[in-house]
Amino acid sequence: MSSTIQLPPRTKYALMPFAIAILIALSIGAAAGSLATRAAVGRDHPVATASGWDVQKLQAMEGRQLAEAIRMNRSAR
Repeated sequence: MSSTIQLPPRTKYALMPFAIAILIALSIGAAAGSLATRAAVGRDHPVATASGWDVQKLQAMEGRQLAEAIRMNRSAR
């Protein structure tokens, strides 16, 4: 017993549904990515305020930056 399968001849139009499906999927992905990016960029991010020991470290850092700026200004003359 044997059977044969007859397939329709392949044409370049046989791949069109796949190409269209891929283009639709890419379009949906691009739109979703754009919306996600806008949502992430557009929202406000809360900034924590320094307290306690962190305030002292920030003040010391500002002092060092000021001293370095003065030293660079004097050496530039």
